[in-house]
Order: sequence, then structure tokens, then C-alpha cells
Amino acid sequence: WVVAPPPPGPPPAPTWCFLPGGAPGSLIMSEEKAKELGYKPLAYLRDWSFKSCDPFEELLLGPTYCSHDVLTRNGLELGGDIGVLEIHE
Repeated sequence: WVVAPPPPGPPPAPTWCFLPGGAPGSLIMSEEKAKELGYKPLAYLRDWSFKSCDPFEELLLGPTYCSHDVLTRNGLELGGDIGVLEIHE
């Protein structure tokens, strides 16, 4: 496999593949630290959850359990408060 930098701009979702595109990365830091370093925040992490799951019985179900926790804690529901949701394990 040849890993090359992707072209400028966001890739079309149906044609994007993790193999030729390289690995995505995220920098998670406080807003003030981002501004200090000259970065413009693209998103804010408001809440999170972590669940440990049995790898034989519940493999890849962690995001499902965590989503329920975060939505409940924040008084949100999938049916009316969330327009689009993507879970990527």
C-alpha cells in the first residue's frame, strides 16, 4: 500500500477508505491551550463515557452503552433531539 496525503478539502464519505488515506488524528486540549498554540477549535467535547465489555459476548457494543449514558445524563433522546448520529467503533 502507498500512503499519500489526501487532496485538499473533505473527502466524499462513500469513497473514503482507511487504508489508502492514512490514519486520522485528533488533538484534544483545552480551548485556551488551542488558542495559545494558534489552533482554531473545530468541535467541543462536552461529555463522554467509557464501558468495559466482554470481548466474546459484547464485542463492539461499548458505543451503544456509552451513547445511552451520555444522552441520558444530558437529557437528550435519539428520536427528537439528535438529527444525525454516527457510531464508529
